[in-house]
Amino acid sequence: MGFDAVHTLMQTLMVFFLGGTALAATDGLAKLVVQTALMVAFTTVLFRWLFSGPTGNLHVLLLAGVVPGAAFESLSLFLQRMLAPADYDVLSARLFGRLGSVEATHLPFAFAVCAAAGLCLWRRRHRLDVLLPGRDAATGLGLNHRGELTGALVVVSLMVAMSTALAGPMTFFGFTAALLAHQFSGTHRHAVVLPTAFLMGLLTLLVGQFTMEHIVYASGMLTTVLEFLGGVVFLAYLLKKGTL
Repeated sequence: MGFDAVHTLMQTLMVFFLGGTALAATDGLAKLVVQTALMVAFTTVLFRWLFSGPTGNLHVLLLAGVVPGAAFESLSLFLQRMLAPADYDVLSARLFGRLGSVEATHLPFAFAVCAAAGLCLWRRRHRLDVLLPGRDAATGLGLNHRGELTGALVVVSLMVAMSTALAGPMTFFGFTAALLAHQFSGTHRHAVVLPTAFLMGLLTLLVGQFTMEHIVYASGMLTTVLEFLGGVVFLAYLLKKGTL
C-alpha cells in the first residue's frame, strides 16, 4: 500500500521541474532501474524504522503505508494543478496503469529481477511459515523475527516497485491475488500459497486482458476494472472478517 503514491509523486516532480518532454526523453531501462531503486530504498527505510520498536507489526506497517500515501497523493495533486495543460495531459497518460504500454525491451530485465526475487522467497518459504504465529513464537523457535520479516518485505517491495514502474500503479491487484490464493489453497503453508498466488495473478491478467481486448473491445480499461473489483473485494473482506 502506498507504492502508487510514491510512483505518482516521482513522475509529478519530474514533470513539474523538467517539463512534460522529460518523461519521453528519459524513457529507458535506466529510468526503470532508478524508479525501482528509489521505491525500494524508501520502503526499506520505512520497514527498518517501523520494526525497530516493540510495537512494530504488519498492521502498523499497513497504516504507515496508507497515511504517507495519502500525503504523497495530496502533494502530487497540488503540483499537478500548477502544471501547464500540455504537461498535465502528458503526465495523466503516464499515471494511468496500462499493460499495453509496457516497453517490450524492458521485459527481460523485469523477468530476471522478479524471477530472482521469487526464487529468494521460495527458498525462505519454511521460514515464512515460522513467522506466521508472531514475534514471540518465531523468536522462541530460534528465528530472527525482525531480520526475516524485513528481508521478506524488501523482496516483496522490489517486485511491487518493478511492476509499478513498468506498467503503472495497480493498488489492489496484489491483495486480490493473495486473498484468492489463500481462499483456494485452504492452507497457510507458503509452499502452497506462493505458487497459487502466482497462478491466480497470471490467470487474472490473462483472462482479463483476453476479455477486455476480444470481447468488450476496451483493452485499455483492464487496470481500471481490476482496481475497482480489487477495492470491492478489499472492503468486503474487511467487513466480513473485521480484521486483516
